[in-house]
Parts: sequence; C-alpha cells; structure tokens
Amino acid sequence: MDFAAALAKLEKTANATTNSSQDRKEESDDKRRRHPETYSEPHEGRPHQRMRYDHHSQRHGPSNSLDELVRFGYHIRPSSHREALYESTSDPKHICLMLLCIDSVPYFDIWKAFANPTDHDTNTIVSLVIHAKYPQTLFQDEIMKKFLLVHPPRLGRGNSYDDPEPFSLSPNWGSVQLTQAMICLLKRGMQIGLDKEQRDERFATRRFVLSSHGATLENVSPVDHFVFISESCLPVRTLRECVHMIWGSDETVVDKPPNGGVVNGSAVADGANTREGITGFDEFAGNDNAAFPPSNVTGTENKPVTPHIDAFAKSWLHARNLSTPGVPRNKYERDQFQNIHRMVPQFCRWKADQWVLLSRPHASSVLQVDAHMRPEDQLIHSFSKVPASDEMYFPTVLAVLGILKEGDISSGISTRQVTYVDWTEGMRNPACFERGIRDFRRVAMLARQQGCLFARKFVLRHPGRDEVTGQISGSEWTASVIEFTRIQC
Repeated sequence: MDFAAALAKLEKTANATTNSSQDRKEESDDKRRRHPETYSEPHEGRPHQRMRYDHHSQRHGPSNSLDELVRFGYHIRPSSHREALYESTSDPKHICLMLLCIDSVPYFDIWKAFANPTDHDTNTIVSLVIHAKYPQTLFQDEIMKKFLLVHPPRLGRGNSYDDPEPFSLSPNWGSVQLTQAMICLLKRGMQIGLDKEQRDERFATRRFVLSSHGATLENVSPVDHFVFISESCLPVRTLRECVHMIWGSDETVVDKPPNGGVVNGSAVADGANTREGITGFDEFAGNDNAAFPPSNVTGTENKPVTPHIDAFAKSWLHARNLSTPGVPRNKYERDQFQNIHRMVPQFCRWKADQWVLLSRPHASSVLQVDAHMRPEDQLIHSFSKVPASDEMYFPTVLAVLGILKEGDISSGISTRQVTYVDWTEGMRNPACFERGIRDFRRVAMLARQQGCLFARKFVLRHPGRDEVTGQISGSEWTASVIEFTRIQC
C-alpha cells in the first residue's frame, strides 16, 4: 500500500469516528430533552453506577433549592405530609436522656434521684442511654454498663449470644464523629419499648429504663421526647416541673428571683448562653417506622394544663440562622454556615445549641431522611468540614424538612433553651462550676429564671487541680430543687 492510499484510509476512519461521536451526542441531548428529571451525564466507574456527590466539594457555592437533595435520593417531606400527631390521652409519658461523656458519669446519683422523685410521680418514665468516648471504665461497673451503647448481639456457641461489647465512635471535640454519636443515641432511643421480642436482658432496650417503677413494667412504652445531655449537666427542676414544661403550653416558664435577687448571699445576674460542644456509625441501630406512642397532658398538683395545639410534638431548639439578629459575625460562625456541602440550600442552614430536646415525630423525621441510603451517602457527610457540626446538623435537617422555619411556630418548634451555659469567660470554653452544692444553688436559680430544664458545666474538681470540691449528693440536689419549687409557688 502506497502512502496516498494509507492517508486516504486514515481520513476515512477519522471521519467515521467523528460522525459516531456526533450521533451519540445528539442521542444524549434527545434523552435529556425527553426525560430531564431522570437523565444524568455519563460518568466514570462501573456501567449504570449511580452518580455520587463529592461531599467535600465546595467549588460551586451553596444551592438555592432542595432539588439536588431530592435528586440525590434523600427523603425530604413537606411538613404538611408528616405523620399525624398522636392524640391519645393514656399514660405513662416517657423521656429519654441521651448522655455524651468521656469516661465517667460523676452525677449519676442525681439523675437517678431525678428519675425517681420522692412524690412518687409514676406517670412519667425516664430512660438513660450513654455514649462514652472511652467506655471501658463504665463497662466494668455492673450498674452503669446496662446504660451504655453496645454492638449488636452476635450468636455464639450453644445458640446463645456472645457477651456484649461496648460501642464507641471515640469522637474528638467538635468532630463530625460527635454528631454521629448523637445520631446513634437517637436511633437506639427510638427503639426503646419496641423490641418486646428480645428476651436477652443484656441487649433488650428496656435495660435503659432509669425509673424504678418503669423497670418493673412488663411493656415499656416508647419514648415521647429525647434530650441530649453531657456528664457535666444537672437538672435544675424536678421531673414533675419538666413534664409540665415539655407537655404544657408554649408560654415561657421562668422563676422570679426571691429576696431581691439574692440566693445564699450571691447576687443573681443574667448569664450568657450560646454554644459549646464536648468531646461503625450505622452498625447497631435501624430506623424506627413504628407508630408514635400515646401520650397525654396533665398538670402538676392536680391542676390541668392547657396544651399548645402541637404540644405533643413540641421540640426545643435554641435555633438561629445568619439573618437572626445578634448572631456573631466572625470567622468561626461563618465557617459553620459556609462549610456545609453546597447541595444544602443557604436558607436551610440553621444553628442551635448542642443540647436540644426533640419530640418523637421530629426525631423520626430526621432519621428517615437517609435511613434507606448507603452509609457513605448519608447526609451527615455533608457536615464533615463543619466546625462543631453537632450544633448545625439537627436544626439544618429540620429546616430541610420544612419543620423549622423563620418566624413560624406552627410546626411544633419552640426556641426555648434547654440547658443553661455560662459563656462569660469566653467563647472557646464555658465556665466550670466546681464548688458543689453552693455553685449549684446559684447556677440553678439563674437557669430557672431563663426557663431552662438543665444547667452545665458542673465538675468535681477545678481544671488543673487534684482536690475534689464539686461533689453533690442526690439528697442535696433533691432538697435544693424542692426548695426552689416552693419559692416559685
């Protein structure tokens, strides 16, 4: 073959390739026009592999709509399509405390006294679920080990389960693993009262019940409300007061300072409350698709309480967005809002205190957003670059679902603050209270004035010192909160 013939053959092959490429492009454009809602560009990887987002990409800025989240497969339902709220009036009510700690729960006796009041209020059950960064010490304690998260049961010899092993994500301060630990606690709390077929007490969720009268019930009712706490949190109200406020009206309940604002010789002043975070993600808990448990609204001291229209679904989130007056305009705050993945719209980006209280309908909606998806595609990864994502995840997801809206309380969101924190010493770390019952009485009064249920940060010893000065007994706590209740009345 001479040179001219070889050149003519090469030109013919090039023209054929060009025509073939043009035909494929026209076919692709035709498909896009006929099916714009389902068509996606071809991408590298296995044939017919589903398109995946790079959760670390921020190249194109935030989206202005929910379309990308919907196309990616997240279950986003408008608030009008959420499950109907339960309206039954049966007892008992059920609150789940979801505790995040490092390696100990120094005030466990106080939480036990809180869950078992001396007035024998048997209409409320309190459960406790713990995630510890280093769980081994707690797991060696026969009393504490039953409240810890454990890995799912594994069948061993003799058709019986192997011994439980503690579960922990070992999160660092402000890391996305801390938010994942909170989600794990919420998933496990949603299962309390629903695993009636589990006969092994080491794995049954009824082991989490902290109330003595609730532990004796054959069938524990599912949880109505979930609240996040830390090992340095303490309740500043009795259980009866908390039930009154959670299931009561939307009016803010605060205490008036007695004796001209002086408690035990200390002047009562307003404290600063803003933000703070503490220290096999999908392995051990599934999603809860069960019906919402019955609940009712009753008052204290035999006085009826008139509930808000959405009192049964009320969640407490001290939430704000970038347009909220008074939100700090610093780099840390900017990074929290801007470092969320771009497919989460800017108008859905909200921030709240880490210590939120969620109703069962709202908790269920949050978990159902990505329960059907692969772990690597779940929405939590859109927050992997966010500082202290534990403050951003839950309010943002509730906003994506259409539950949390600007100036709208019809979806059952209260902007009350759950936990009092003193930030007067700086924004990096809150003030620590290490003087035992003396600090508790002063701080509890401040928290009650602001309508809070709990307060932190109580510690056994001052940071950097070995002397233990912050011990508080269950009896001291009980006497103090009962006194506060009488003063209020």
